[in-house]
Amino acid sequence: MLRDVVAAFLDTVTEREFDAPLLALLSARGFDDVHFLHGAFEFGKDFIAKGMKPPDCDVGAGDPSTWTRHQFALQSKSGDLGLSEWRSVRKQLDEARLDDLAHPAFDTSLPRAGVVVLTGRLTGGAPLEAQSYRSAERSKSRPDFEVWDRDTLLEWLADAPEVGLAGTSDGPLLAVAGAIDQTTVTASALEQHSRVWLPPTPGSLSAATQQRGALAVLERRSSVEAAVLVNRLRRSGRLDLAALVGLHLLRAAWCQVLSRDEAPDSERPPQVVAAIRLFVGCATELLSQVQHVADNPVNLLRATAGSAFPHAAYPVACARIAEILGLLGLLTVDVTPSDPLRDILPDSSTIEDTVSALVRQPGTAHPIGDSFAVSIIPSALLVARRNPALVREFLTRTVVWVADRYDKEYGAIGLAATGATPTEDVDYLLGGPYDNGPRRRSSSYLATVLTDLAAVVPEGAGLYADIINEFLAVDAFPLLLSADERRAQWRPDGAGVRLMHVDYRDPLPADGVATSHFDNPAPPVPAWDAVALASTARNRHSIAAVRMLLKQQAC
Repeated sequence: MLRDVVAAFLDTVTEREFDAPLLALLSARGFDDVHFLHGAFEFGKDFIAKGMKPPDCDVGAGDPSTWTRHQFALQSKSGDLGLSEWRSVRKQLDEARLDDLAHPAFDTSLPRAGVVVLTGRLTGGAPLEAQSYRSAERSKSRPDFEVWDRDTLLEWLADAPEVGLAGTSDGPLLAVAGAIDQTTVTASALEQHSRVWLPPTPGSLSAATQQRGALAVLERRSSVEAAVLVNRLRRSGRLDLAALVGLHLLRAAWCQVLSRDEAPDSERPPQVVAAIRLFVGCATELLSQVQHVADNPVNLLRATAGSAFPHAAYPVACARIAEILGLLGLLTVDVTPSDPLRDILPDSSTIEDTVSALVRQPGTAHPIGDSFAVSIIPSALLVARRNPALVREFLTRTVVWVADRYDKEYGAIGLAATGATPTEDVDYLLGGPYDNGPRRRSSSYLATVLTDLAAVVPEGAGLYADIINEFLAVDAFPLLLSADERRAQWRPDGAGVRLMHVDYRDPLPADGVATSHFDNPAPPVPAWDAVALASTARNRHSIAAVRMLLKQQAC
């Protein structure tokens, strides 16, 4: 069964979906010093890495005592390659093997080897031409190359224990894959499954007794599983959930890095970059589907009202799409011109236009529960960069909606808490007038997020006091959870998560410190990553990261 799932993945995977599994394979095969180069200045190289191989044979062949260290240049391709496609790839392969231009880590003093990583197979006349070309290159004593095709990749991914899937219980993965196929999978179920990718909580007995090498296996397993799930969700038409799985992989990657007590340097670790690239691929495809209907509520409602209850499906879709595309847009601001992520990001103005249209949608301003509070943050921050007045209007509409859900004059009972099931969200949304509905909630994480944003976004200061008074008038009290994420690991119920008292200062102080959590230390990851990881926990956010992103946008 597991082999069938992996085979189906290889048959349909995109190049960007395969970045993370390829990184896992390279690690499992003993490669090191791995770098992404895919983009405008890759010089034929998608990846570079260093590893051992025999001088005139494939990786892993022959007597290990004859292996020597090589500088590898890899080209990753999806699907089959016929003769014409092979000839095009061969030009890139020549550039990859023979050109000295690459990343600073490319060691020109080592013998070189090229690899075409192919999720399909060479077909038609391509295998014979590739074999003939390799023989000719060897006869000229030029750098060697080899092809890792579908059969090789399937063996390594499904059967090799060092990759991380073989030898583990495949039941949970198969269960989630089955739920995706049956269209019954939920965002909560995906988040809960992704917790198996997290290392033991630092300082726990499990962390102290963890077997040597277990963390490396966990890294590889999470990369492969996440790519398999993303691929399956994409094929099922759930690009929103696929993008969230990319963020769950980002959480796992950062927790794995932080569990080693490594201080992140200015360059994101490779497994973190792979997770972001997975997210970007899904979010970019979602952008292409949404941008043409984002400015028309009727068209977006028609596109999202496939369920029996569009009253909830439409605002949920609006919130989630705005959240994902907001994060995508913020990433275009966060990356530097030399960052390899820059070359896979879509045009920033297209994202900003689409998100600006989305925040004008009625459904985006109607979050149906506290679980969608974090959805507001990325879209508001992105739009604030270009149109502060629109952010003010968006926050105002959202505050009015949330306050009405708490107003006892209308029999309102509040909105569901973070972590609520879809049924609980709907029960609170509709349960106010009925005696057998849920009990009234007075606390609100949505109130916290909205007040925080008013305190930090341009033109929000004048709105700040009005929001405080509005929520006081309807007895909606701001709620916030806080944690040291090195221990809590952005889990909704992570170790050390605590409830904070939120008491906003009115008027807003000149230093902008609206309440005590504004003094919380910055998270142990870059600002964009911290804002993105709030989308995995969904019950807390870092206002320090929010403010850092706003400063970056102002530069």
